[in-house]
Amino acid sequence: MRITTAHGVQEHTHVTLGGIEQYVQIRGEDRRNPVILWLHGGQCTVPDYSSRSGAGALSAPTAECTRGFYARQ
Repeated sequence: MRITTAHGVQEHTHVTLGGIEQYVQIRGEDRRNPVILWLHGGQCTVPDYSSRSGAGALSAPTAECTRGFYARQ
């Protein structure tokens, strides 16, 4: 589902952290909301962070928080 609100954010990118390229996803209907950042430790299949099954805090509606997902590569 695409974010189309005026202050929305929807980014899927690679950033360099500690000299290592890492994958980051950020998604929310209002970038001014608090961010929940989920850190995935790697070494297995990365779950779909936007799914409600097994995502825990990440299943919160994007209108209430901005969700971030970091997968160690």
